[in-house]
Amino acid sequence: MDLNRWENKVALVTGANSGIGAAITQRMLNLNLNTIAIDLNIDHLMGLKDQMDGKAQRLYPMQANLCNEEEIQRIFQWAEETIGGIDILINNAGVSGQKSLLEGSAEEWRHILDVNVVALSVCTREAVKSMERRNVTDGHIIHLSRA
Repeated sequence: MDLNRWENKVALVTGANSGIGAAITQRMLNLNLNTIAIDLNIDHLMGLKDQMDGKAQRLYPMQANLCNEEEIQRIFQWAEETIGGIDILINNAGVSGQKSLLEGSAEEWRHILDVNVVALSVCTREAVKSMERRNVTDGHIIHLSRA
């Protein structure tokens, strides 16, 4: 597989501050992709930017609440206007409930749905719209989920 085809493309990773999201972010940078890394907490991402030496200028850490549609739209608009738009979307952000079904509340379930379903759908919609506007024919959208 020719991974050089992704050089200078733009990836957006949600849930990027730790774990799998942080590892994906680092891999995207190592493949020379401009990488927008989104999370509620970006402390680790700022540290990663310091560690990446020559690749640091390709990392764009952004703090955002994915439950806020306007914040998502703002990021996609910024990406298109500033670095050319998203070519790869990796929907990694996700939450799980801490209580059993019998103990959980509707408020907790709404939050889980907002992050795991609604935010994923909004990010996907915005990525597809951006790719269509720019006639991107080789874009990728990857969804990860929590068990």
